[in-house]
Amino acid sequence: MTEATICNNKFCEQCHQDKPIEEFRRRYKDRDIRLNQCNSCHRQSERTRRQVHRKKQHRRQISKNMTGLINARDDQMLESLCSRMVSDFGGMNGVCSIWADFLIHSLKNNLHGAFRCIQTYFKLLETVENNRSSQTSVDTRTERYPIHKAVEELVKRHPEFAVHAAMELGWEVIPPKA
Repeated sequence: MTEATICNNKFCEQCHQDKPIEEFRRRYKDRDIRLNQCNSCHRQSERTRRQVHRKKQHRRQISKNMTGLINARDDQMLESLCSRMVSDFGGMNGVCSIWADFLIHSLKNNLHGAFRCIQTYFKLLETVENNRSSQTSVDTRTERYPIHKAVEELVKRHPEFAVHAAMELGWEVIPPKA
């Protein structure tokens, strides 16, 4: 192997391939020190890193919004918070998928977050029920959103969360008859 061959190739530590040195980013603008990942591996790892960061950011944001929804004093404030969430998360499907992701993450890591999901969900249902003009049941289109199924599953697995959340809202909890 000649010295020219050694200088023109570099080993990528991620994909384990020998590639031309031009396929590696420079670590600094003014020096010829290169990263240990080729460009394609670096792009992929950056995409993954940004996606993980975005999920963490969404969880923090949905947590703050849940606190606002739980503490909302009137329907106008609740509606304003909901509208902001819909615009921030790219529509109702975005809100529901991020909420469901937060719920799943909370079930794995801390159950307090899952409790807050149920509490917020019940508060929203209560507001919908109180402001409904006709006597029809709650819109069945909510079943297409992942949060509906996620909360339903959580209530089935942890009914004590649902009871506690309902009591926090001032609802009367009547146990089923055996």
